[in-house]
Amino acid sequence: MALKDITVVERSQSPRGAMCGRLLSDFGASVHLVEEPDGHPLRSLTGDAETDEHIFKMYCVNKSGVHTDGQYSKFEDLIKTADVFIIDTPNPQDKYSESTLRDINPDITYCSITPYGRTGPLAEKDGDNMTTQAMSGISHTTGFEGGKPALTAAHIGATFASLVGLGSIIYSLSDEDGEDSIDISVQDALLPLNRTFLGKYFGTGQQIDRSGNQHPLVAPWNAFEAEDGWVFLIAYTNRDWKRLLDLLGRQDLDGDPRFSSMAKRKANVDEINDIIEQWVSKRSVSDILELADDHGVVATEIKDVQQAFTHPNLDHRQMTTDLDGDLVVRPPLSLEQSIDSEAYQTSALNHEAGGNE
Repeated sequence: MALKDITVVERSQSPRGAMCGRLLSDFGASVHLVEEPDGHPLRSLTGDAETDEHIFKMYCVNKSGVHTDGQYSKFEDLIKTADVFIIDTPNPQDKYSESTLRDINPDITYCSITPYGRTGPLAEKDGDNMTTQAMSGISHTTGFEGGKPALTAAHIGATFASLVGLGSIIYSLSDEDGEDSIDISVQDALLPLNRTFLGKYFGTGQQIDRSGNQHPLVAPWNAFEAEDGWVFLIAYTNRDWKRLLDLLGRQDLDGDPRFSSMAKRKANVDEINDIIEQWVSKRSVSDILELADDHGVVATEIKDVQQAFTHPNLDHRQMTTDLDGDLVVRPPLSLEQSIDSEAYQTSALNHEAGGNE
């Protein structure tokens, strides 16, 4: 495995640090999670024991649980031989600060993943998935026109920031001159995801209002209700538009000046939506998708969690696996590696060097 000789000490309190540690373990690193005396916060995230157990396990596959029994010297022993330290709390206690850890191990790669970074006016401010989405401008873009922002509980910020952390850590380890002090702000990591909205703002000084299921600049781009479910249809280019007209049996609209460019299609999007809705509403999801494939039109079913989880494509790509009787999501990496070699456990390190303080 790519990082099989790398030792990581993870002192996470949230998904952002836990996910970065999980990714490193997916690449083969030996990751030791140091927990608080009352356990990691992800162990009691929702208050439902079964749900929390599965959430925690998905973040902690292949990690070792480490307990110091309140003895900081045991934590120091871990740091002495570690290559990487991950922390995700703003303004950490002195014993977890970079200066303290460098006194123990000058060569350690210190990776901080916090809501707003280690510098700046918000450096000491804590936050979570929702607050960083809100502060990055993403929350303003979601929801229906004239309505409230529609926030998503999906851990977008934590996941994207952890990927930035993974890349930064690998660079630090592979380059002798690589930066070994890594400062990642979730707010910073989310900002590039707003490219469509930022492009409009940078180019014209204007802001794009939220537009529900539709794209602010592209039409058609929407969810449509079929006889037995929902489908998503899109036409990015003029070629895509012509293919969509063929699918709908509306070749008469090819060349119609109301729809001759993307800007004009966007201006007349309500008419386009009505045409598509009439066609979609009379057909089943399976028929729509088959016809769309035949015509080269981009379309997909909008699946619920169970439908998505059990789809044959994910099964073929082995994206889930049984781990001690529980299903967990495998890493989306095309590497020959075993995710199920060991579940998270309080390992032998517990008695030698290990975690709860």
